[in-house]
Amino acid sequence: MEINTTKEAKYDRIILSMNIVSFPKHYKIPLLIALVVSLAVITLGNETSPFGVVFTFLASIAGMFFVDLGAVLHAFIVDPSTNESQHLIEKIKLKDFKGVISFLNNEEYKVSDPTIKSALFQFLLLVFLYYAAIGGIPGFSKALIFSFFGSLLYFQMV
Repeated sequence: MEINTTKEAKYDRIILSMNIVSFPKHYKIPLLIALVVSLAVITLGNETSPFGVVFTFLASIAGMFFVDLGAVLHAFIVDPSTNESQHLIEKIKLKDFKGVISFLNNEEYKVSDPTIKSALFQFLLLVFLYYAAIGGIPGFSKALIFSFFGSLLYFQMV
């Protein structure tokens, strides 16, 4: 077995290590928001079932990733003709999910339309948030909505 030690191979390893390191940095604070939301929903909602606790944690982590779905929906529905959108669609069709995540981390603001960050969308989400807070819906839905809203506010401030 031969090890490639050319400049290109070293450059590829540096880029790969940068993408692996940049993924947790991008989601460090939203993960903290998601964990705090899930703990709050579990304790304030008096969740006693182990399955309910696990699903609440999973919902809060899923809510953290919904913000990035705006760029994917923009690439498929709103403007699929731009180069960035075509590049993202190609990565998704090839099922290169690691490449999709690194592309979203590096090129998100070139792809995504700020529709998910608009005032009208946030007002509607605030209405759902209010309904989730006072309504008798399950902890899964509460954690999903609260985590999504918290992550959305964080990514808007950054």
